[in-house]
Amino acid sequence: MMLYVALSIVVLMIGIFSLMINRSIVKILIAIELISVAASMNFILFSWMRQDVFGQALMILALSVDTVVTGIVMALVIMLYRKFGFRHVEDLG
Repeated sequence: MMLYVALSIVVLMIGIFSLMINRSIVKILIAIELISVAASMNFILFSWMRQDVFGQALMILALSVDTVVTGIVMALVIMLYRKFGFRHVEDLG
């Protein structure tokens, strides 16, 4: 059980580290997804520890919303790239 908590902490740290070092918009989006996956893993783990279904339902809702937001952001990134040629965060400023 504690191994899964450690795994979610490692995934969270990888997401935060890659969020700080990457400048590509797509890589930043992937880092945010890793952070979201780590949070979802914690929802599942703590609901399993409490023998409660509420955490699993919350995780399904979080993944659904996260998937929709990711699709919209990817569409905006592709549109910005096609129209202006932006690839990095510095180009937006």
